[in-house]
Amino acid sequence: MPLAGPVILSVVIPAWNGRALLQRHLPGVIDALRTLDERWECLVVDDGSTDGTAAYLTERHPEVRVVRREQNRGFSSAVNLGIAASVGEFVWLLNNDMDIPVDLPRRLLEAFREGDAGGNLFAVSVMQDYVGKDGASWPGGMSRVVLERGLLDITDVTAKLTSAEMDGGAPLPVTFTCAGCAIYRREKLLALGGFSELLDPFYAEDLEISLQASRRGWRQLFAAGLRVRHFHGSSAGKKPFRIWLVPMRNRILATWMLLDSPVLWRRHAREFAAALAGWTLRGRIRPLLALVYALARLPGLRRERAARRRGASVPLADTMMPAADSPPSLQPI
Repeated sequence: MPLAGPVILSVVIPAWNGRALLQRHLPGVIDALRTLDERWECLVVDDGSTDGTAAYLTERHPEVRVVRREQNRGFSSAVNLGIAASVGEFVWLLNNDMDIPVDLPRRLLEAFREGDAGGNLFAVSVMQDYVGKDGASWPGGMSRVVLERGLLDITDVTAKLTSAEMDGGAPLPVTFTCAGCAIYRREKLLALGGFSELLDPFYAEDLEISLQASRRGWRQLFAAGLRVRHFHGSSAGKKPFRIWLVPMRNRILATWMLLDSPVLWRRHAREFAAALAGWTLRGRIRPLLALVYALARLPGLRRERAARRRGASVPLADTMMPAADSPPSLQPI
């Protein structure tokens, strides 16, 4: 019997030529969702796949809503389509290479509601047990934001958690939410304009939106006691050289989009120029090419920077200051 009431949870799974991964991991997601006593929906955004993803889903998973686009664009564009098409109070973004425990949807909703006493919670992310192609496994998912060589980036600090925190203590305040497996309040995602499509096809989009949320005074939590298995890199293949430029290009673009004070701009210019000169002198030209690649997007960046700054009231530097109850690994930039 269908559950009554509004849809509470919308699961959005982006997929590009991910039929094999969906065959492996999606049944477990559906089984977990069916244990909820609240209404849910599952959307797979087929981002221009050529492997029959949409046909497979239509035939084998009629309970899944397929949002299809003919041309592949990337993560931000795909999840934004899913968010726009969703109707739930909460949006759960989930990579298609995740194995999840059957009770995870219920516990994610509980963690969000328990942590949202003030009504300003943006997102809750979980511990990811990464599984490499060789079968080796390591925990990750909790990161702090750094300004390194003049560019914003994240560094994983999961290893700094205490055993009590790792074993399921209270969720910890963070300033970065990994979008691979995280639950968001949908209205806040929409208020920010979704993920920045300037950063397609991938990388730094969750860094940028996390800091934009913090600049509005919204909180984010990391629930170390909730765990998923992430088969890291299982969807990666050979990529053209320009794709290998994207991570550095997007770090540059995200930095330009977020810096908001003369002090930070001067630090960026000084440290990045020094790093770029050093890399180039050592024959590493990829960062220089990534800079040129970023400069080509300046017109779009100016428009997006102005749009995404609306409503921001907290200086960027303050968003990366640790709260009183944060672990000592979370330090200011």
